Amino acid sequence: MDDDPAVARSRVREALAVVGEPDWQPHIDLLAFSADLAGLRRTTGSPAALAAALPDSWVDRLTVVGNPERAREQLYALAHGGANRLVLVPAYPDPGTALGSLARILR
Repeated sequence: MDDDPAVARSRVREALAVVGEPDWQPHIDLLAFSADLAGLRRTTGSPAALAAALPDSWVDRLTVVGNPERAREQLYALAHGGANRLVLVPAYPDPGTALGSLARILR
């Protein structure tokens, strides 16, 4: 969990490369920007290029990023917006750092 949203977004972008792939379509279709995302995927030409080109506002909508307070707000909004299950995947390669990041949210 990075307190600086720009740093947090940069950490998760690589993981977001998949959101333009066909098997993600059912999840993305529910979002207001789904048609724009599909168009961006076509014009960027690759999953990595898509991830790099995603607007920050989309990254914020597709992930839980920022300081712990903001992350808790995002999780609350998801839970009260109809999500009955949430899966959190930390964007850190080191397991200890990843668990520490999650612990900061759940305190």
